[in-house]
Parts: sequence; C-alpha cells; structure tokens
Amino acid sequence: IKEATTTVVPISEEIDTSPCTEIEKDQYAFPDICKHTLSDYIENLYDLGVVNGFDNGMFKPEEPVTRGQMATFITRAFKLSVDTSGNCFSDVPDDYPHKLDIQALCNVEIVQGYGDGTFRPDNPLKRGEATKFIALTMFQKGYDITTYEDHSFPDVLEGNPFNPYISFLSGITINDAKVINGYSSGEFGPDDSMTRAQMAKVVSLSIDYTP
Repeated sequence: IKEATTTVVPISEEIDTSPCTEIEKDQYAFPDICKHTLSDYIENLYDLGVVNGFDNGMFKPEEPVTRGQMATFITRAFKLSVDTSGNCFSDVPDDYPHKLDIQALCNVEIVQGYGDGTFRPDNPLKRGEATKFIALTMFQKGYDITTYEDHSFPDVLEGNPFNPYISFLSGITINDAKVINGYSSGEFGPDDSMTRAQMAKVVSLSIDYTP
C-alpha cells in the first residue's frame, strides 16, 4: 500500500449540489462523491485500500458511519497489526463483517463497548466517540496524545469525557487543514452522528500526522 498523500480541500463540509454529468462522475472512485467538498479525502482512502464503498458502487458520503465500519477503517488506515482472538462483545458474532477489526481494537483497549457487554456495531458513530477511537489509535501507534492545548467547544467543556480527544485532534493542522472542526455555530456536536465523508477527512488527515 502506498503512503498517504493528502490533498488540501476546503474545510467546509457542505456539498456542492449542482448536478454532475456522467463524464464528471466517471472521474471519481464513487459516482456519488462527485463535487463533494470532501471527495479528495475519500479518494485518498480509496487509493490506500481503506474504503471500498457498497455493492452498488456508491460511497454514500452523507450516511452516518457505523461503529463497526469505523473499526475497519481505523485498522486498515493505521495498518494495525494486533491480536484478533477472543470475543469481547456479545452482539458481535464470528460471522459479523467487522468482527476481527472490532476485536483487534478491543484487545488493545481502543474500544470498550457498553456496560451491558455489547458494542452495538450497527449504531451510528457519534463525533465524540470518533475522536476517542482515533486518538487512542494514534496513542497505540506511539504518538503522545497527552500534550495539547485546550480547544474547548462550548458544548464540550473540560470535564467532558471526550474533551481531551477533541482538543488533541482539533489542535492538529495538516497542510492548513484541521483534522477535525466544529460547526459554524462554534459548537462541536459530540453526540451528533459522524458522516462517512467526515470520517474520511478525519482518518485521512490523522494518518498523515507527524509530531
């Protein structure tokens, strides 16, 4: 797999809604990311073999990324090579598509699941959860995630369990693009679902990070 090369795109996560021609669609790995402002990040992960899209050839950039999908994206993007044995969660059977990736992240304590012993792999991943998964993966790869300036958002103040991870990632800039942003309102929305396009941006920039 080649090394990641990130192309800077606008920080805005809005979509260009003007229609794409069939010729324009053919220029993208997935026709439904044509003119999407985060398409370069999606293309980057596609080139790296991190994302494959769905059986119908679409990427579905505005659909929420699930907790199970994110586990696979993280293990592929960061090239994690860890033990996949065991069965951490009662609702992730051996034949579940993302089973090995979820188990790998559990074995190194990147994911812990819920108090009832479930992981809920098909649930939408929340933005706060995503920052924790990615920051802990970077820690697993040897990065210091404990030294950062507090980049508190009004809805993620100090004391919020996700504050350290959000502060760490929002303080990283790669080629003038922040790894993760809040909304134009100034809030972060830690309980909002993360879209697949947003996931592509955060993961693509995170793997390019060099302290």
